[in-house]
Amino acid sequence: MTSAAAHLGVDIGSSGTRVVALDSTGKIRAVARRARPRKPMVITDLERHLDIERIWSEVESCLAEVAAQCGEVRSLGVCALRQTLVLLDDEDAVLFASGNDDLRASLYGAAVDAAHGDALMRQAGRALSVICWPGKLAWLAAEAPEVTAEARALTTLEGWIVRRLTGAESLGSVSAGETGARSIPGQRWLESVLPEWTRSLLPPVAGDAATARLSAGRARHLGLPKGLPVAMGVPDTHSAELGSRRSDLSDGDCVTAGWSLTTLRPQAAWDAEAAAWRGRRLGGGCLAESNAGDVASGYAWLGQGGEGELTDLASPTDSAAERGIFATTGARVMDAATAGLGAAGVVSPLPFADGVPTRELLATAVLEDIAFAVRGNRERLPPPIVDDAPVRLTGGFAAASAAGPILANVLGTPVAAFPGLPVAAIGAAMCGAAAAGDLTLDEAAAQLAPAPRLHQPDPSSARAYDGHYACWMDLRSRLEAFVQETL
Repeated sequence: MTSAAAHLGVDIGSSGTRVVALDSTGKIRAVARRARPRKPMVITDLERHLDIERIWSEVESCLAEVAAQCGEVRSLGVCALRQTLVLLDDEDAVLFASGNDDLRASLYGAAVDAAHGDALMRQAGRALSVICWPGKLAWLAAEAPEVTAEARALTTLEGWIVRRLTGAESLGSVSAGETGARSIPGQRWLESVLPEWTRSLLPPVAGDAATARLSAGRARHLGLPKGLPVAMGVPDTHSAELGSRRSDLSDGDCVTAGWSLTTLRPQAAWDAEAAAWRGRRLGGGCLAESNAGDVASGYAWLGQGGEGELTDLASPTDSAAERGIFATTGARVMDAATAGLGAAGVVSPLPFADGVPTRELLATAVLEDIAFAVRGNRERLPPPIVDDAPVRLTGGFAAASAAGPILANVLGTPVAAFPGLPVAAIGAAMCGAAAAGDLTLDEAAAQLAPAPRLHQPDPSSARAYDGHYACWMDLRSRLEAFVQETL
């Protein structure tokens, strides 16, 4: 293997697909991206299908574009958005594809959680059957029997992509845990919470180091080597956690601030009584999760009509909260027992003495709202492995230059930001390198993870934000109560 040999990583997110090529030093040699429109989540629009053929077209074109810019390609890894369900017939044609914004199973999921919620939290680490497999499969059994009658296999979006590239039927163990239908400590499917018709269709589960091989036909079409090692697919948040996992950073939280706002905290072992969501961690151990929900819908609404990215205008030194201005993107402090509803808008308990707030102040208020939500959600998590470890900031919102400094001041702890870097795709490429046998996941993190931009909190700003955070918590509780009462 030469130093220029490339490991490819595919990241299928809510708003598009990205493929990155890394050389053996972690240098990015090529990137390709295809955007995909996504409608905001709204309670009056429950039915959302994954546009799975469009996604496949994006993957194909991005892979071909990147492969044409590389010489030797050593491996391929795939990550994709979570809480997806794909049903296939006996010819591997897609019968049904559901994303994490598909809420048709809400009533059925609530019934599953009412009957099995305690057991699901202890075994699967989450009781969110509204958008996870137990609720969706119950809905299909009752409302779409013509689909279930033809179904011959179940998988996730990342599992389907790997299956289409290689023919492999297995699902990665981390992805299997994210379905909400698998006992993580017992490493078995929770058949008792699933409809009987699904039990023969559940996929075999492979370990982190399992490898599939690119089929000859796909290899010719994509311009990649026949038999190229392909890693089992992984969830995008877990891939971002791996992609930002550097040996020179303590084992701290990973915040993925994109369409949704997720905080993952490394944990050494499984805790059956934990109140937070839990899952497996790539490379071993567990992760505790607190999720602030959909923030991009509110952000898109707040920023509509303006040119460029609103958050690029934000200032780390001119606090909107200091002036009594709070923007609400819909982020909330997670309650593991409820899915919750978000509210978006602008609130100012003080008169606009200086006139209407500028877009710069609005941009700063958006990033402060996200930072306050991260703080609230971190407080819901079990104790960290390492106290005061830097928080890793990834995702689309990390691209704003003010995001890292604002988050550091709100949290009062160092923040390692990765602005503008495709961290989830890099994590997928790391999985590919491990699948090829070139590196272990720990070695891949040491050699391939990008360097962050480290932000230290300013003591005076951190003290001021303590008071602003208390105001934000009070505001959120009032808004959520108002939303619940209004609806």
